[in-house]
Amino acid sequence: GYTACPSFDPGCKSYSITYDGTRWGMADPWGYSVRNCTSYVAWQLAQLGANPLKYGNLGDGGDWYDDAPSSARSLTPTYGDAAVQQSTSSNEFGHVAFVDAVNSNNGTITVNEYNYNENGIGDQRTGTPSALGLTEFVSFGISGPPPPPTISSVSPDQGEIGTPVAISGSGLANASSLSFNGVAAQVLGDSGNTIATSVPSGATTGNIVVTTPYGSASAAFTVDSNIVIRQKGSNELLAKSGLGSNWV
Repeated sequence: GYTACPSFDPGCKSYSITYDGTRWGMADPWGYSVRNCTSYVAWQLAQLGANPLKYGNLGDGGDWYDDAPSSARSLTPTYGDAAVQQSTSSNEFGHVAFVDAVNSNNGTITVNEYNYNENGIGDQRTGTPSALGLTEFVSFGISGPPPPPTISSVSPDQGEIGTPVAISGSGLANASSLSFNGVAAQVLGDSGNTIATSVPSGATTGNIVVTTPYGSASAAFTVDSNIVIRQKGSNELLAKSGLGSNWV
């Protein structure tokens, strides 16, 4: 799944699928059902400021291309498009995914998606449009891709092993890795502008590095020489980072 979940589905990373409509069929704000491919793409477009009148209520994933205005349709992908797989005899609903990158050097695209294998979770795939089965594209006027992440502050910027740390900046959502001078650290919370973490065991003085799909950012951090190994509870870490429970 994804490191960030839609706000209307905060349990998406650990959700146990049921088909009785209790959670699987919960309506989202845009006319789709939570955990389906359509709902995820709509959520991603909402995060990027697209007009909901354009991507709401477009039907099943395989319907998005035909139901979109002709001016929005294309057979050439660009960042921010909805990539569509038409319905077939073996897949009556079709599929839709979010184009996260267009790799012009080799003709491939990278898509983020939900429920590709009808398992209700997110994944990322890279390949040519034909290999992915996503050969029709709908544009919603998204400009991008997003800029690389930046770090504006680290609080505190010095501490011992186990110290709670809040990393603030921009473009920090969906961090794929976080390290303290090369030692991997756990992302305990990620609001997009602030990451909650703690100084990992084995860390030494050097740079904190945050990596997202769009690049990396770094900032200096000093590890106290008088290291005291301790493990704080996640609730305490969150409270001190200021993120509270607004993350999953």
